Amino acid sequence: MKPIKNLGNGRFVAHFIKHAQPDYKGTLKGGRSVVFEAKMTGDIKILQSRVTDWQLEALQKHEALGAVTFILVYFMNYNCCVKIPTNVWADMKQFFGRKYVLFKELDNFKVPTSGMRVDFLEDIIDSL
Repeated sequence: MKPIKNLGNGRFVAHFIKHAQPDYKGTLKGGRSVVFEAKMTGDIKILQSRVTDWQLEALQKHEALGAVTFILVYFMNYNCCVKIPTNVWADMKQFFGRKYVLFKELDNFKVPTSGMRVDFLEDIIDSL
């Protein structure tokens, strides 16, 4: 972002100068790269458009290079996280018949949780 007007007290008006990148890019011990976008919704569904074309393209490029990529979605109403593979997100219309997916259709993508802990990397770490 580029600040264009100082409002004082640490506040400012700004505009974006670059496309948004995925929320996380990193490498696990053992060399496995992980790249993901995180979203949250208070609805019973998540729209495909919540991930920008630029972010989806970045995820797909990393995946083509061997990274594990996905969209992590927290459904507030259900206090539950799901991890949707990038290819499923990109082809949502093919997988779900429309450009959004309902929480009830995501049983196969639920992430194990224990209290406040969300184990969304457990399967990747186990495969190393």
